[in-house]
Amino acid sequence: MKSNKLVSGGINPSLLSFVKGSANNHALRETKNCVIYTRVSSREQADNNTSLTSQKRYCEEFAIKKGYTIKEYFGGTHESAKNDERIEFKRMLEYVRRNKQIEFIVVYSLDRFSRSGMNAANLSEELQKIGVKVRAASQEIDTSSPSGKLHRDMLYLFSQFDNELRKDKVVKGMIENLRQGYWVAATPFVYTNENRKEKAKNHKYVINENGELLKTGFKLKAEGKLNNKEIVIMLRKLGCKINYKSFVRIIQNPFYCGHITHSLIPGEIYRGKHTALVSEELFFAANAVTASKRAPASQRSLK
Repeated sequence: MKSNKLVSGGINPSLLSFVKGSANNHALRETKNCVIYTRVSSREQADNNTSLTSQKRYCEEFAIKKGYTIKEYFGGTHESAKNDERIEFKRMLEYVRRNKQIEFIVVYSLDRFSRSGMNAANLSEELQKIGVKVRAASQEIDTSSPSGKLHRDMLYLFSQFDNELRKDKVVKGMIENLRQGYWVAATPFVYTNENRKEKAKNHKYVINENGELLKTGFKLKAEGKLNNKEIVIMLRKLGCKINYKSFVRIIQNPFYCGHITHSLIPGEIYRGKHTALVSEELFFAANAVTASKRAPASQRSLK
């Protein structure tokens, strides 16, 4: 076969394999084999499945158009792209690094690959060094040129910026809800949220079967005759599913007497919209016992 490489007169063509930049001396994967990675950001989107289905279809159409052979599919579920510690994402990276026959990772758009800004750009560059290129079905960018790489990296940065804006908006919304008395975090123990899929303002917290038992725990604590461990043992015998650490934390949580506090609003407390498990008086009484037991023995003896 005639070589398309430039060989000066009198030089043995076999020496081409030793030329710097030859295929034997750096990572080239000219196979046109690819994998497809799809993802959505939330469980709700994954359950709906519409976006995942359309992403897969667009990626497949793109691969066929480019003449790629699809070797494997990854993702197909919800994975946040705020960082690159995703299970399916990592599994895909391990696969393409190990399988030397894979040349392309096909995604619907670059923000489906990652929203981690420069981390994503560095990762794409590392992959390209071993011969693996990231291709987006909706953003045809030639990353073999400096301008193409710049375009790709700018899209990664814009994706991260958009992600930060969304996060900021969500946090501000959470803070506003908390200040209005609406709980925004996981449902507290002994409560059931009957509208958990709704917005925070529409949540409906009702006290479940563990409620009366925990109220008994507050009363026992206020009486001061039993320590926390003894109270927890008694509650568990009565059927309350609670452990020692949870009980200690709950006793000091104003949520149970009808108030809202949160790390997003440090130093602030608001009356909650939910039903209180115990009165403020019982809450204070239980915590007064806790405070007295924390005081030095010399102080306790003066009371």
